[in-house]
Amino acid sequence: MGLWNKKIVVGFVPIIVISLMFGAYLDNVLSSSLIGTVPPSAPSSCNTYYNYDSPNPISVLVLSSGSTGTICVNYTNSLNNTISFSSYITVYENNSSGNYGVCSSCNFNVVTSQFQVVASPSSVNVSSSPNPNNQTETVTYTIGVPTNITSGVYGIFLLQFCSLFPMVVVPSNASSVQFLSSDFSSWYPHTGSCPAQVLSAQLLGVGGFEVVPTY
Repeated sequence: MGLWNKKIVVGFVPIIVISLMFGAYLDNVLSSSLIGTVPPSAPSSCNTYYNYDSPNPISVLVLSSGSTGTICVNYTNSLNNTISFSSYITVYENNSSGNYGVCSSCNFNVVTSQFQVVASPSSVNVSSSPNPNNQTETVTYTIGVPTNITSGVYGIFLLQFCSLFPMVVVPSNASSVQFLSSDFSSWYPHTGSCPAQVLSAQLLGVGGFEVVPTY
């Protein structure tokens, strides 16, 4: 992979350095824990595998300023409920004054309004039946980063997922990126309680993001 300029985020402060070893490290990681099979049911917009909820290595979703990412989730009524839920998506900014859920050490502010977020379809509706596993809905979550946001560390919250999806925004002209596990391990994966589980949620894949492992 050669000699690359790397933008390393240490404590969420970008520092430009030259790295000779990261290429070999990234090759080793991508050849093992980050490579998986996207289910055949995944929409074409989400054709990249993402190792969600894994602490080793933590995988970060990276979007450049002005770009768009998608996350595709399949919901199944395996618990045989009769419910109607908004397929909501919330974006939190890290190192702010707010708190996320029951994690007292996780400081976040809701910043969804700063991003262009869409869930399609906008709701998941299921009802009790003799064959609840046949009731499925695939939701495509879209996150658009406006050009005025050029950097930042965020957590994405989706319906029926316990952990925030770690996301980093980088400038549109940024080189390849590298992250420390310690920058995310205090809040991902989430070790506290989860929302009430009323649907089975399967992550199908992502699109538009660069999936970067921490070290």
